[in-house]
Formats: sequence, structure tokens, C-alpha cells
Amino acid sequence: MHQVRPDYTRAIGALRAALIAERDALVTGDPDLLEAATLDKHAAAHTLESMETDRAELGFELDADLLAEAAACRDLNVANGHLLSVKSRQVTSTLNILRGVEGASQLYGPDGHCKAPPAPRSLVSA
Repeated sequence: MHQVRPDYTRAIGALRAALIAERDALVTGDPDLLEAATLDKHAAAHTLESMETDRAELGFELDADLLAEAAACRDLNVANGHLLSVKSRQVTSTLNILRGVEGASQLYGPDGHCKAPPAPRSLVSA
């Protein structure tokens, strides 16, 4: 059980690094960095989920420092979600302008699935 703290510290550190890389990718608009950061984030989250299952089975608690680090990761993830939402609205708005669509119809829902595209309209008239 003495190995648990260093393992959690490494896993939470990996998650934090992935979340920071994800934020940087969202800010810079770098799709390759975003993809890599997302993969790293999912891997780190999976590792932590596995560790949590083991921890629950062993019946011990995490100390306040680790809980604070986990809360900081949660806050980073929420902030990244807000950035992603803003970027999504910007892209949707730009596409709507290019298509001549009024309003804020979404092309992709929050689940990532494509919605039916609106009927095309011409940007110019003769």
C-alpha cells in the first residue's frame, strides 16, 4: 500500500499534463496536438479509473493533497470544455455565414453526431 501515493501522483500528473496540452491545442487551434492530448487524457483517465477500482477494493482513502490535485484536474477539464464549446460555436457560426443560413443551427450535437444540414442558400443574387 506504500506504493499507492507515488502511483496516484504520477497518474494525476499525467492527466494534468494532458489537460494542459489539450488547453494549449484548443487555444492555438492545432488539430494534431489536440488529437495527441485527447488520447493522452483518455489514457490517463482510464489509468486513474482502474486505480480507483483497486483503491475501493482495498478500502483506503486518498489524502487531501491528492484530492486537491484531482480537483484541479477537474477544473482544467471544465475550462477546456468551455473552450471547446466556444470554438464549436465559432465554427458553426462561420459555416452558417458561408451557407447563408440565419440563426444558430448546430451542425453537430453535443454527442458529436452530425445533424441534417440546412438547405443551401446562395450568398449572391442576380
